[in-house]
Amino acid sequence: MEIEIRKHVDEDLSKLLREFTSGSDIIKVYNETNISDFTLQSLLGRRRKVTEDNKPGLVRLIEIAIENAKSGINKAEDCEKKLTQVLESI
Repeated sequence: MEIEIRKHVDEDLSKLLREFTSGSDIIKVYNETNISDFTLQSLLGRRRKVTEDNKPGLVRLIEIAIENAKSGINKAEDCEKKLTQVLESI
């Protein structure tokens, strides 16, 4: 997976970003980068190609997706511990 200027976002990257980012994340990136939410959604939906101008928003979305994925791992581990404790107490 690479980000190439004048090309659409890779299909696998698009799927990951749609899975691990939300509408509020897109608004956050808009507020940080001033790249419109429409443009960011179009990048994720592979309806718009990457440009030098919109690339910073895409990079920021990737950073947020990484943070969200790590948070999901931590939540899953916490859930596993709590459920294991319940089973052990039975």
